[in-house]
Amino acid sequence: MIEIGTKIGLVLSVVISFLTPILMFIYYIIYKKQRLKPFLIGVFVFFISQVILRLPLLSYVLPNKLWYMRLSLNPYLYSIFLGLTAGIFEEVGRYIGFKYFLKNNQKYDDGLSFGFGHWAVEALLIVGINAVALLFSPNLLETSGLSTINAFMMGMERLFVLSVHVGLSMIVLYSVRLNKITYLFAAVILHGIIDAGIGILPQIFNMGTIGMEIYVLIWGLGFLYLIYRLKLKFTKLENIK
Repeated sequence: MIEIGTKIGLVLSVVISFLTPILMFIYYIIYKKQRLKPFLIGVFVFFISQVILRLPLLSYVLPNKLWYMRLSLNPYLYSIFLGLTAGIFEEVGRYIGFKYFLKNNQKYDDGLSFGFGHWAVEALLIVGINAVALLFSPNLLETSGLSTINAFMMGMERLFVLSVHVGLSMIVLYSVRLNKITYLFAAVILHGIIDAGIGILPQIFNMGTIGMEIYVLIWGLGFLYLIYRLKLKFTKLENIK
């Protein structure tokens, strides 16, 4: 029997990961048309860097390589590899997006819009669609064995990483604005550390769902502060011009 708490958790996850991205898109179309382009480029960068390039590479190309098969047997090295590849593909994608497709959209608010778009499509694809499918298919939900905690955490985790997506986008935009590639490298490393930790920490400390969500939340709060600090730096840059 499906617990009512699981259904409530899925409803929350649908609101956060399915409806919120759609409402964001509508908001930019109606009220922030001048920021719509960065939002859409953020969407396309995630889709191309992850869905078109990285995930097929990990799923279909690399499994045929002996070194990759050996690497996948070591959970620590494999987590580091996955984290770094995610950082390289996404952050380089962000850099290309800002530098070559958003030459006239490189203000602070453009960075926020880009980050929202990047987050929106990930939330929609990774959690939103799955949450909707589970919510409206009782048989699928029952066979999935989804717990109430996990049903809630599906959406909450996407909410926690919103500031991470925006913060990484701002770091890369700052790299483009200053023409300093070191900030791009910093974004790649930060992204790699965050993702690698998700794979490594449960192995070392036997952390469960709650512990991992706290880990993600801590990063999210840290990036909120970073976004604030970068706003001050962007304000100075924009005042100079």
